[in-house]
Amino acid sequence: MKLVGRVREAVNQQVLQYYARSIASHEGNIKRIVQLAHSEANVEIDRLNGVGTAEARRIISSAFRKGMEEGNVDGNAADGPSESEVMAMMLLLQYYDMLSDLKRGKTIFMPLIRNPDTTPSALTAPTPAVPMRQM
Repeated sequence: MKLVGRVREAVNQQVLQYYARSIASHEGNIKRIVQLAHSEANVEIDRLNGVGTAEARRIISSAFRKGMEEGNVDGNAADGPSESEVMAMMLLLQYYDMLSDLKRGKTIFMPLIRNPDTTPSALTAPTPAVPMRQM
């Protein structure tokens, strides 16, 4: 009778180990799915932030364009902003956006490391490895 109890205990232990392995496998799958969903959500957040920024810039530029057109309707260009003023304002808005991204830690500055042996022309115009064909 004692042998039957030990066999039953051994079978129970094997079943418990099987369930423990199954649980560990399912927990690993759950963690992987949650991590994947989290990374997809972060990508979507970044995409929507970019879309929102682009849409805001599009609206601002169309408002500037409309102001230029309305200001120049009567033939007097002094009423509305000039093209150079609009460009300066747009660049200023992009600069402020970059500063806010820098404050949030989303912008990284990559310094240009220059080799003292290279000339400035070598930095700006790389030579192709294969000669280009004339068209």
